[in-house]
Amino acid sequence: MAIKYAKDNASLAEYYGLRAALKCDMLNWAGALTDANKSILLNSKENPNAYQARAQVYMENGEYKKAIADCDKAIDAAFTQSYFLFYIRGVCKSKIGNQEGACEDLHKAVDLSDTYFTRNAVSKYCKE
Repeated sequence: MAIKYAKDNASLAEYYGLRAALKCDMLNWAGALTDANKSILLNSKENPNAYQARAQVYMENGEYKKAIADCDKAIDAAFTQSYFLFYIRGVCKSKIGNQEGACEDLHKAVDLSDTYFTRNAVSKYCKE
């Protein structure tokens, strides 16, 4: 979908949110942050893609409390639960010293997607 074809703020917000996610995949953190912020400005309520992308940028930049806040918003707005949101939030909680909360989130990530990636995060951050 090209920007010029978006007919309303919700469609434009979705476009920017998806583009922000793609920019995260390409490790274009500055571009992802710009697009996520635009998306959230257009639609701050039901916009889990933009909040997840911005949380990922914040995590990469060491802004863990901001990342946690965006994960909370994305989890509240999401119709389905994304293991990656729980992964990001868990890692960030660990980085700020909330090991119990971190392990809860990382175990939830495993419950949602039992992969090497999620199990490795539990092994790394949850010394059980």
